[in-house]
Amino acid sequence: GRDDPPTLRRLADAHGLRAPGARLLTGAPAEVHAALDALGIERRSDPATGLIDHPGTFLVIDREGRVAYRLALGARRSSWLPAALRACLREPRA
Repeated sequence: GRDDPPTLRRLADAHGLRAPGARLLTGAPAEVHAALDALGIERRSDPATGLIDHPGTFLVIDREGRVAYRLALGARRSSWLPAALRACLREPRA
């Protein structure tokens, strides 16, 4: 599948993403749709295959579990993602 665990592992390795700081989402279509709804991510789903087409997006979640930043994949991510992460780390704990 497009977003199955082996594919996501290769993607994470290619982008240097490691848990617990970075997580990639996979699962049953209904579960993935529920998670995308909760995060406010638009997408399309192929009714015949169940494959979900969504934008490549990094979400930076703050200490309160809120989406602090939405960053598209690409060159801008390279410059903005570290700054967004540092800004969230500077926030005081609740």
